[in-house]
Amino acid sequence: MAEIPDSWNSAEADLFEDMARHGSPEMADDGMLQLLFDTALFDMELSPASRDAVLDSLYDYVWDEYHFDFDEIFDWEGYREWYNS
Repeated sequence: MAEIPDSWNSAEADLFEDMARHGSPEMADDGMLQLLFDTALFDMELSPASRDAVLDSLYDYVWDEYHFDFDEIFDWEGYREWYNS
């Protein structure tokens, strides 16, 4: 699977790999996608406005590059479990 950055925790890596499995194999090795994913969903120091802007960029990138709706391939339930723990 993808070469996951060492700085990612196991939940982030699992969520990214699961998204790539539900999307396209090429997603797994996409550095820009990894950057947007990490920043939008796991950078807890972002302001709400910045997080929204990066999340919008993530949605656009996934659609433009892979023709997938991010919400359809991302495990929001798993993310909420991680976020609330």
